[in-house]
Amino acid sequence: MIYASEHYSTAMLEMLARWNGPPPGDQHFIRIEIPEGTTYEVIEPRDLPDWHIPGSPAAREAGHGWYARGESAILLVPSVVARMDRNVIINADHPDFPRLRPGPETPVWWDERLFL
Repeated sequence: MIYASEHYSTAMLEMLARWNGPPPGDQHFIRIEIPEGTTYEVIEPRDLPDWHIPGSPAAREAGHGWYARGESAILLVPSVVARMDRNVIINADHPDFPRLRPGPETPVWWDERLFL
């Protein structure tokens, strides 16, 4: 399972929401190209009550169910920390997974002001 975001900034916010300490060191990001025709599902906030609560049982159940069904390679879910954006869950065991194309690793540059 690969946990990603649609946008670089959303990925950074997701990381910051879980980080407790000085700026993370030696991190890289990878842009992943998802080709047309790749199977996906979308979960909208209205689909899950209390989806935004940390550790939401409804959100966990939906994710586990999606993975167990194995019907799609990608699950788009709302971001709790950037509510207008979405996170991307990638099932590396799905037959569509080999079609995804990772780009080169690029260093993540953290602005020290985020950690004041």
